[in-house]
Amino acid sequence: QHSAVKYLQPFTPDIHYRVAPRLHCYLQTTKDSLLHHNAFLRNNFVSGAFPASEIFLGSSESPPRLDDLNMPWGWRALTALGTYNPRWSGKLILWEEKKVINFPPGATFPYPGTFIRHSFTELHAGETQYAFSQYAQAGLFCYVGNGY
Repeated sequence: QHSAVKYLQPFTPDIHYRVAPRLHCYLQTTKDSLLHHNAFLRNNFVSGAFPASEIFLGSSESPPRLDDLNMPWGWRALTALGTYNPRWSGKLILWEEKKVINFPPGATFPYPGTFIRHSFTELHAGETQYAFSQYAQAGLFCYVGNGY
């Protein structure tokens, strides 16, 4: 694991626990059960309830997306990374809410990714934007809930 990801990752579970403590415990218990059931699986991170993560290497802007394979009542934690001025570019767009949010590098935004379409505004020349996202896929919870 890259040291930057190791540094960034533990922050997100704390936010998730504060926003949705019962959901966090459910995710953690289910993930632990799955890891115990199958010795060939390994945990992505030492801490945290999210079983999956993505790193978006980005482009100048992103099309609206909906994370419809996530656990429907679950949350996704999105952390902004890069070098851009959030007052002018790289803003987070929440389409259903009709909101455009300043999303500075280093900020983490927990949200129900299954229900909220989101994208980023275009960047200016010389700027970069990346994102680190942690989430829970619905299929894992169906698999565990149905007795493996």
